[in-house]
Amino acid sequence: MTNAQIAQLLGNIATMLEMDGANVFRVRAYREGARIIEGLPEPAAQLAKTEGRLQEIKGIGKDLEKTIRDFSTSGTTEIYEQLTKTYPASLMELTEIQGLGPKRVKIFFEQLGIRSLEELTVAARAGKLRELAGFGATAEAKLLKSIESAAASPASSRLLLHAAWSVAHELSAMIGNIKGVERVERAGSFRRRRETVGDLDLLVVGGTPHDVMGALTGHSYVHEVLAKGETKSSVRLGNGLQVDLRLVAAESFGAALLYFTGSKAHNVALRGRAIKRGLRLNEYGLYPMADGEKSPSLACADEAAVYQALGLRYVEPELREDLGEVE
Repeated sequence: MTNAQIAQLLGNIATMLEMDGANVFRVRAYREGARIIEGLPEPAAQLAKTEGRLQEIKGIGKDLEKTIRDFSTSGTTEIYEQLTKTYPASLMELTEIQGLGPKRVKIFFEQLGIRSLEELTVAARAGKLRELAGFGATAEAKLLKSIESAAASPASSRLLLHAAWSVAHELSAMIGNIKGVERVERAGSFRRRRETVGDLDLLVVGGTPHDVMGALTGHSYVHEVLAKGETKSSVRLGNGLQVDLRLVAAESFGAALLYFTGSKAHNVALRGRAIKRGLRLNEYGLYPMADGEKSPSLACADEAAVYQALGLRYVEPELREDLGEVE
């Protein structure tokens, strides 16, 4: 069981305890446990095999450690089984809708028998929610809009930026200390400082493939090795974050960093600008269109040189979303 799955179950326990009127500190302990496990780079299931190991992490006590061990070995635990006898697990989906908390979901469940998002949608469209105390027609309409928005933007496996922050810096620092490595940069949505990170791109100059790739794939944080090669390796960490590491030639580093930082829309805009100037831009460099990649690339050792060659001032990574920055 991955950290994300364990965190989800801990969060569900906290929600059900809140519905049940449990002590606020107990509810908070499970919510905090979910937050900690979600951001933990190491596989919690692996740590749970050694008694007391998880308790070394601030915020994880003896009871939480046992719960995590139960989840990682059997997929369930006693407290979860007890709570789901009263509150169906399907109710948890309702608490993810904007404007709905555990207490209100409990009212829907007890007074209208609503057990799923589909049943909630039907009840709202039929005008049944407005009959409840403290929940009028306006609130009902807002809830329907929230349900529609959630359906249009389904949850993904992306991590919040803060959850990926420490491990991204730790891994890049570790690789930077390898003999022969000259430069390490974090790219992708992480470098653009997006609110969520789908995966982490690390670009490396220098070092041998054996040392660099081996350091990543053999790291204790790695839950699964997805691919391992001479120039690229991909792994999945215990918190679900995918890390893609690429060895890049120093002379094309600027073009590679630009390409893998994105966004896709920004890159498309830059490639279009390059074509208008008789050039071809890709992750390896900027080339005269007529010669393709047979000719040496034009000044692509750093990003600023690429922008300059395209007649542009340097664009900060946070602005690269094709929202007018190129124009």
